[in-house]
Amino acid sequence: IGPRATPTIHGGKVSALGALRHVTCLDGATGRQLWQHNIVEDNGAVDTTPIWGKSCSPLIYENKVIVSAGGPNGKALVALDGDSGEAIWSAGDDASSYSSPVLMTLSGVPQIVIVNAKSVVAHDPADGRILWRESWPEGALDQVQGEPSVSQPTAAGDDRILLSKGYGIGSALWQVAKEGDTWSVEPLWR
Repeated sequence: IGPRATPTIHGGKVSALGALRHVTCLDGATGRQLWQHNIVEDNGAVDTTPIWGKSCSPLIYENKVIVSAGGPNGKALVALDGDSGEAIWSAGDDASSYSSPVLMTLSGVPQIVIVNAKSVVAHDPADGRILWRESWPEGALDQVQGEPSVSQPTAAGDDRILLSKGYGIGSALWQVAKEGDTWSVEPLWR
């Protein structure tokens, strides 16, 4: 029942997502709770929460606290106001796993990349809009249930992303490119 992810400290505040669904923001100097939300119930993710609870270190971006809620209907990744905790945006339909959102720049475009239960998705940090989405591992989107994903995605240069996963899956290097408004993701090796 304890925490499963590292809290994020930024601007004198401590933000954390606990295993039992609550995203909480505390004053770093006093420990006083500034706000708290049940990220699962607020985003309709009761039926999609992983078996071992929530595990996601919040990403702070321009005073937004961004966490993986894992809800359907545009509620997979959510951004909350760092001061009030009010929802700013949400996007995506993928169930969460145990990975945290990561800010990276690929093909010259800043993006939040998150490894979900059966996919890797890149979101626009300003409004959450999905930039690209790929099955991870290959064919996972066709499976009933994906194996847990815990490892963070890592930018490997200007246009590549390194992924890793246990349970015999291994690692992969993808090249991410943008031409006009179209994104492409090509596996370079696995």
